[in-house]
Amino acid sequence: MEYMERRVTDLSTSLDIMTDERDKLNQAFLQLSMSLSRMTEERDQLIQAHLEEMRSMQRIVYENEMLMRDLETHNRELEQQRRKIDKREAQLDL
Repeated sequence: MEYMERRVTDLSTSLDIMTDERDKLNQAFLQLSMSLSRMTEERDQLIQAHLEEMRSMQRIVYENEMLMRDLETHNRELEQQRRKIDKREAQLDL
């Protein structure tokens, strides 16, 4: 009988220890899970910010290209006017 009581006590103690360990593991899991959730949310925010920055940069590049085309067009027009003026000056010199 004494053996059985000792065995039950040992098993009960082992069960309590395993329950405590399980509870600690569950707590660690919850902490890791919350940490992962926060990191995932931060990553998503960083990705969103990066995408917005890329869109902004693409818009700036597009606007810059349009301005460069306008500038080239104006330069061609000015060059044509300069040629006309040079041609008229040459005619006047004659």
